[in-house]
Amino acid sequence: MKDLSDDLLLSQITLPGTHDTCCRNTWEFAETQAWTLEDQLSAGIRFLDIRCRHINNVFAIHHGLIFCGIFFGEVLEIIKYYLSNNPSETVLMRIKEEYTPENNTRSFSDTFANYLTAYEDLFFIGNYVPKLEEIRKKIVLLSDFKFNKGLSYHIMDIQDDWKIDTVFNLPHKKDAVNNQFNKAIKGEKWKIFANYCSGAGWGCFPYTVARNINLLPLNFKGRLGVVIMNFPGEGLIYHLISQNFN
Repeated sequence: MKDLSDDLLLSQITLPGTHDTCCRNTWEFAETQAWTLEDQLSAGIRFLDIRCRHINNVFAIHHGLIFCGIFFGEVLEIIKYYLSNNPSETVLMRIKEEYTPENNTRSFSDTFANYLTAYEDLFFIGNYVPKLEEIRKKIVLLSDFKFNKGLSYHIMDIQDDWKIDTVFNLPHKKDAVNNQFNKAIKGEKWKIFANYCSGAGWGCFPYTVARNINLLPLNFKGRLGVVIMNFPGEGLIYHLISQNFN
């Protein structure tokens, strides 16, 4: 992002992202990523989908009932280290409550506020779409839970038709992804468009969806918005980043 103008709105930038960012090394029906968080950031991923189970007054990263082997504090430390070494960059982070809370003495929002106090300088908490100069070296919070600060995740125009029961439902998903790209290309510059290429079902696991859907962004050029994927490859990420210079 160092070569992008400070005056660009966040909504004008094409950003590669990952769905269920930290879910790796687990069962095939649930696994969504092959790379570590560190590897994703280094490869150019700039939107992170962080699902937090509230347990013992801390956040454990989950995909449904599956613990992903990492806690929210570790996620923040990894991002903090990356941004300190790459101060021109920014990271968008969706935070969503996941699975069943257990053994807590405070609300999910209160626990997040505790993390926010500890990492106050790391987060952008404005309630408007910022310019790039305001968010370099910052995490832009996209809260998908009740919180009275920062941007709501639902401020975005989102395509997330994730439920794909069998391979016969893939054409519908392809249409949804293609339509959202066309909306992003033609849409207002102040609106953030999010397009999930991910999906799953008991008859169509995440890798199968990725193998069929991840090629679609290569057919489009221009402002594509936030493109959220399972198992993205380097060529696909490069294509998305390069749209910022078309």
